[in-house]
Amino acid sequence: MPALQPLLSLIQRGVDNTTHASNAAGSGDDALQVICAWPVSGQYGPGSRILYYVLIAACVLAQKSVWIRNACLAAALLLPAVAAVHAIVLAALHVDGAVDMDVFGAFQLCSIGILAAPVTVRLSRTYFNDPGRNTIFLWAGLILAGLLSLTVEFYRIGTSSCSEKEAGIPIPRDTHRFPYGNTTCGLVCSVTEGPFSPMRGGSAKDIYVIPAPDGLTFGTATLIAAACCVHAILWLASMMDKILEINFKSVSLRFMERETDGQLNDPIEGTNGATIGSMKKVNHMVRMFLSVVAVPVFGGAGLAILIIGERNFFSPQVKYQNEPWASIGQWAPIVGTGLAAVGSLYLLLKSDGNSTVEGVCKHCAHHTNRSPSSRDSRSLRDSVDDSDRTRSPHVPVAHSATMSSSANDGMSPLRPSFTTLSRYLTGHASQATTVRSDVGGRRKVARMFHAVGKSFNSAAYEMMGTSGFEPTRAGDFPEIPGEANRNRKLKRIRERYNPPRDADGYETPLPRSRSRATSFLNVWSNENAMSSVSPDDVPIIRQSPLSRFRSSTLLILIVVCSAVFTDIFLYGLLVPVLPFALTSRAGVPVSEIPRWNGILLALYNLGLCIGSPAFGFLADRMSSRRLPFLAGLVALAASTLLLCLGRNVAVIAVGRVLQGLSAAICWAVGLALLADSLTERVGWALGWVNWAMTAGFLLSPILGGLAYENAGYYAVYYMAFGLIACDIVLRLFMKEGKAARTQNANVTDEGAPSRETRPVEADLVEPTHERPGGRSLQAGAGVANYWALIKSRRLLASLIGCIMQSASKFAFFAVIPPFVDKTFHWDALAAGLIFLCVLLPGFLSPLVGSVADRYGTKWLSFAGFALSVPLFVCLRFVAENTLSQKVLLGALLTLMGIALTLSSTPLMAEITYVIEDKDKEKPGIWGTKGVYGVGFGLFTTSFALGGVIGSFMAGYLYDGPGWETFGWAFGIWCAGGAVICAFFVGKPAT
Repeated sequence: MPALQPLLSLIQRGVDNTTHASNAAGSGDDALQVICAWPVSGQYGPGSRILYYVLIAACVLAQKSVWIRNACLAAALLLPAVAAVHAIVLAALHVDGAVDMDVFGAFQLCSIGILAAPVTVRLSRTYFNDPGRNTIFLWAGLILAGLLSLTVEFYRIGTSSCSEKEAGIPIPRDTHRFPYGNTTCGLVCSVTEGPFSPMRGGSAKDIYVIPAPDGLTFGTATLIAAACCVHAILWLASMMDKILEINFKSVSLRFMERETDGQLNDPIEGTNGATIGSMKKVNHMVRMFLSVVAVPVFGGAGLAILIIGERNFFSPQVKYQNEPWASIGQWAPIVGTGLAAVGSLYLLLKSDGNSTVEGVCKHCAHHTNRSPSSRDSRSLRDSVDDSDRTRSPHVPVAHSATMSSSANDGMSPLRPSFTTLSRYLTGHASQATTVRSDVGGRRKVARMFHAVGKSFNSAAYEMMGTSGFEPTRAGDFPEIPGEANRNRKLKRIRERYNPPRDADGYETPLPRSRSRATSFLNVWSNENAMSSVSPDDVPIIRQSPLSRFRSSTLLILIVVCSAVFTDIFLYGLLVPVLPFALTSRAGVPVSEIPRWNGILLALYNLGLCIGSPAFGFLADRMSSRRLPFLAGLVALAASTLLLCLGRNVAVIAVGRVLQGLSAAICWAVGLALLADSLTERVGWALGWVNWAMTAGFLLSPILGGLAYENAGYYAVYYMAFGLIACDIVLRLFMKEGKAARTQNANVTDEGAPSRETRPVEADLVEPTHERPGGRSLQAGAGVANYWALIKSRRLLASLIGCIMQSASKFAFFAVIPPFVDKTFHWDALAAGLIFLCVLLPGFLSPLVGSVADRYGTKWLSFAGFALSVPLFVCLRFVAENTLSQKVLLGALLTLMGIALTLSSTPLMAEITYVIEDKDKEKPGIWGTKGVYGVGFGLFTTSFALGGVIGSFMAGYLYDGPGWETFGWAFGIWCAGGAVICAFFVGKPAT
């Protein structure tokens, strides 16, 4: 056995080393084991590792989400491939007496990758149909080479005992108390003396003495890397067998099909009536069950390596001198991949919009693309169901197979039976009349495994059909570039001019050919309506469930609430950071901080007041509100970036103005977008907007202060940019509800045509729309109509009420902190917590909005202002530093928060009610676009103006006449608001 001698000598040497180490430990040698190491580089930092884990999880768990898989798969394969090349280089350039800690990073990526990739490929039923299927074989070979190199490199690493003493005391074994950077433990380990590595130069050449890792020791890493090599070799063998089988079938495909079709029902000799076809089903079922087992087995192994590896990475010795989170090398890969995912999502949304217009019935049986290569997968899917059916003894086996094939293929030349036709119409297979006994629940368990395995499998449906080969459309209506943007009647022109086509897009002599299944099922109960609609009038537009959800009122409400929360959150998030930015970054003296805080607040309100009506007017004039809504998000990101990077007062001031403008777009355009999609429950929806605003006010200062104290200046902005990224995804995913309703005006939820007859041919060229009463509805409202809105008594009353309510709210922000500091000697934290009493009642806004929808806005807003009058006056009784007075202040502020909530939501809803009532009185007065943008722009201006007035007035009253005068002055202020709401808000009594 001469070939085994080198291996035996290596094993013997390892056993001797282990025995020597154990003997030394048993003899009382308790010295700490140390190594001379280069720290982990930024390539394997926490940001890159987290990104890799997310990519792996997305590839394994989100196989059916095409946009996620497309964005993640390439990166998930590239990262371990680069790590494998790095591992090969590390082993080739080994340095005695030192270790490059990047070996742990390369090991983490390669080991998890070699465990996750086989699961993904095994569960995919379409991967081996792709042209680039052989590349995974090369990738696995590269990972195997990297793992072998890591095994060798881990085996070479040796540790040394630290015999030095610090101040006469031996260095402790606790790695947390090790004097990092202050001792060499007798090793030659420095930048000047060596060791040296050709891969470590410049700023990366720093080398240190650290304790040997104990979370994942070098011996354990050697064994795990070797085990992963065994797994990789077995997988490569399986892959080679699969690739050879596919290549052989591709050469002799026709011969194999003829031979298989002729022998499917031939019995196998030496068996109890088993046939080739039945055994294929058994083999498919075994593969299905194995795929169910593969996920938890390999997933558990990968998860174990992940946990052990991360525990090792965050140990003190491996974490020492790592690249911090704030470095661009950590967050740049995450941002880049996030942008790639957003781009992939955008492509998905565009394709979803195109599929909505095409209107192909993808669920109909005769639209399903079948191919000879899909027979095995079809038999696999139907195997469990077929096993539960009892075949008639009078029907031959071959005939049963033919009938099954006919039932599954809409292009079969055989005439289907009534049962088959019913299966086409209902989409369900016929129920078994005789069910075999389920002994021990085996069939139930089999069905469960089948369902789990089927859910794991991914089918690349876009690669198995013929949707990419569009039939010629040269005979369609000629269009110039941008025709859809300049001609609003283009859809109807296409329907009348273009030749009729079937569901697959091919020309057909039948008028407006539709799915047979849907033509049988779409039966209308009203015969008159059915006779009034000709076959040519049946629209071909269908709206997918995803498209309906994208334009739903619920999603639009979520997006608008998210936008409001983001705006308020970013405004309050920067409160604890701006003083630091002004002093340490902009060089402003500490004594000037209050003045500059006031100036920056005024600049924010200036941008908000000026931008709100302007952007609202612009949104009313544009064809879509979605574009300015997205522009507001861009402005918000730009303003946050300026505030983050600004090192002088001018840049910070510009960022604050830009932040005010972005807030104006968010409020004016966002609320108008929400109002466009609402047909009822306006107050309830606006109540949720107030709820989001309250959450932003409540959470932003707390989270901003915690992030700044624990993670530093830039951590606050990381939180801000993360929230902006989430808002980007939501706004791109949303489809404007008004546009969606216009696009599908003649289509019901089930895809059936509307009972309203379509316009005549002359409507295709009419520039205006007729409304009841003979008025012509123009594209937008004129200046006179805007003036009619502004001078509306109800609108003016609601705007004045908003000013007074906002002033009352912001008065507390200006007065409460200095008052509790002077009276109760509270610190900043306690002063911030007292605001919970004012803000928490804001979460009742949806309930208040629902009451306003049912009973009107007049008396709710009146009750809010009327309740505020005695509460403001009673503030004068809080004057001493006693427990009872502190409780009294908390109770008064809580009741004040309830009163402010009672008035805020109804006044917002009143603006929508005013515009709708005016449109009912004079139909068409606001045009097709409406004036919600201007209305809510004026509301935002009023809210900001009230905040400025309340802050200045409260500060003047508190610093001058005093606390008591502040209370009764604002009591009179709220009494005026109650009078205005009682006499001018709401519909006049009839």
